Amino acid sequence: MSRASDVVGSEGSLPNYTPISKSSLSGGSAFFFGLMTLLAGSWIGLAAAGYASGTKHAPDWVLWASSTVFLAAGIIMCLQGITDLNQRRRGRRDAVWRADYVWSDADSLHGMKSRDSGGWGVHVMGLTIVVCFTMVSTWVSATASGSDPWIFLWFMTGVMYLVQVIVLVWFAKLVLRAIRYGSPRMVYESVPVRPGGMVTGTVVCPRGFRLLDRVSITLRYVVESYQASPSSGRKEKSRVSCRGKVYDSWVIDDVPAQLGGVGAEGRIPIAFLIPEDAEDTKASDRPARFWDLEVRGEAKGVDFVHRFAVPVYSEG
Repeated sequence: MSRASDVVGSEGSLPNYTPISKSSLSGGSAFFFGLMTLLAGSWIGLAAAGYASGTKHAPDWVLWASSTVFLAAGIIMCLQGITDLNQRRRGRRDAVWRADYVWSDADSLHGMKSRDSGGWGVHVMGLTIVVCFTMVSTWVSATASGSDPWIFLWFMTGVMYLVQVIVLVWFAKLVLRAIRYGSPRMVYESVPVRPGGMVTGTVVCPRGFRLLDRVSITLRYVVESYQASPSSGRKEKSRVSCRGKVYDSWVIDDVPAQLGGVGAEGRIPIAFLIPEDAEDTKASDRPARFWDLEVRGEAKGVDFVHRFAVPVYSEG
């Protein structure tokens, strides 16, 4: 294992980096937004079942599909809000730092799950939304009359099918990565980590690291930001982006030779020094700021890319 001194101290934007805050909503606001989404999905479902007054402007299957998407999104947002509120309540009762993030597994023998694994409910919902929009676009194009609108609608339908293919490829990649590596976890020896202290632990991969050619482990301080991007009409939507600074990085160039049986068993020990002037992790802030460990492995086919938040707190 060698130190990658050429990247230590570098900072900049982190494209395609997994943030801690999936959205700008958390706690009570996430629960309230989810409740409103549930009500909207219920109303669409009632309209599809014929219990709501008014004229239907779409076939029943379109309404049922839309109702399912709204209900699924509402359930996920409500669960996110309840989880945040419960975590904050538990933190106030136990230790202040525990209220900042879901650290319940950080000090357990089982270890803390990577942010890049799991979340299958959200992934399936996103895939379902794309498929539903494609089906609706196909139905609208097939029932449209007139030459000019017909050409435009089928062009947009073609775009939707292209988006659907891209999303399916992305989803297939996630499934292949889960099959190949399982659900990696970080087992910390002691938490929280104080500024000036050592973060030590073990990266555990259920399927082992034998398929990887090269592994890099990087300690970063990451700052999130919300960037407005154009949406439909004149509206704008907020997108979470990340910017980070590398404080330390180590590379394993030959995994089988340097790790031997430990790598085959799926365990890589880690040890990093947290600077004395390190800022605390503030995962519950919006936008969030946090310390992060990224484990990246190069392999033929699907690479190993997983990130683990580090509980750095000066108090609590």
